[in-house]
Amino acid sequence: MPGPMRVPSSLVDAFAVLRDLSPEEFEGLTQGLATVELSLKPEALAGMIAPDVGNLDEGVVANLVRALVSLNGFRRSSDWPIRETADAISSSEDLHIPEPEQAGFATRLRTLLETRPVVLLGKALDLGTAHDKVFLSARVLTDLRPIFGDEVYFAPEGAVLTHTLRLQFIDSEGRTDSFFVALDEEDIESLKTVLARATTKTSTLKQMLTDMGLSYLGPSEREGSDE
Repeated sequence: MPGPMRVPSSLVDAFAVLRDLSPEEFEGLTQGLATVELSLKPEALAGMIAPDVGNLDEGVVANLVRALVSLNGFRRSSDWPIRETADAISSSEDLHIPEPEQAGFATRLRTLLETRPVVLLGKALDLGTAHDKVFLSARVLTDLRPIFGDEVYFAPEGAVLTHTLRLQFIDSEGRTDSFFVALDEEDIESLKTVLARATTKTSTLKQMLTDMGLSYLGPSEREGSDE
């Protein structure tokens, strides 16, 4: 059974928000999470439930959702029950919660950790990132390389185009790295074909989930893109 634990600095502010919520705001947060449409993006969840949580900014609510999902993931990987985890967090010296108030905070935390979006989001992220390498970003670097004749004092006689695809990823140890792949025009067209096929398969499977009455836990069209 875990005792008092250290809370990462990235989560302290979020849990401080939870600690300071009024009873009405906490009730709104709980009800919002109980009825919200599932999404993998905390920002999307926050946008849908923020109106139920008083005057809190959507960004603050999103940080709280991230903290809850992060804690749930840590709890699952450590095989700690929700009740014991909530008690350990509430008594952490990093949160400076007076002892008479710790039980109330633990109850709040336990209630939120048991909400359907937090539970399913934690499981979905765990399954979705259970790979040796997980994609972070991509960038294509394009070079124009001149071709000179025997005499380099004269202007180039031609040029070739080269493309380099840079893929950034995070590995199973949580480290960020990248690698580079050279591409020509035919390679780019091949990639476009493969990605278009993947997009079509995604649409087909999303429709299948809808027909089966299952929730799709992934980015939706309503959330827009990051570009």
